[in-house]
Amino acid sequence: MVVTEPVKEPEVFQRTRSEFNRWLQAQFDNHYHTMRNGGYRSFLARNHPAELERYDAACEAMRREEFTRFAEL
Repeated sequence: MVVTEPVKEPEVFQRTRSEFNRWLQAQFDNHYHTMRNGGYRSFLARNHPAELERYDAACEAMRREEFTRFAEL
């Protein structure tokens, strides 16, 4: 019986993938934080403070979901 070891990915690919994922996460965070902190958030803070917490939570949930889907590509 021949035993074969699983093929390991070279370390340079692992490092590159990790760096890319960190960069990608930073880009998504910046995009969604910009969206979240825009004029609509200010409007909610002034006129509907109770809705502001829900809006922030929804933006964060959307950011996590979008990043997860994009990172799968």
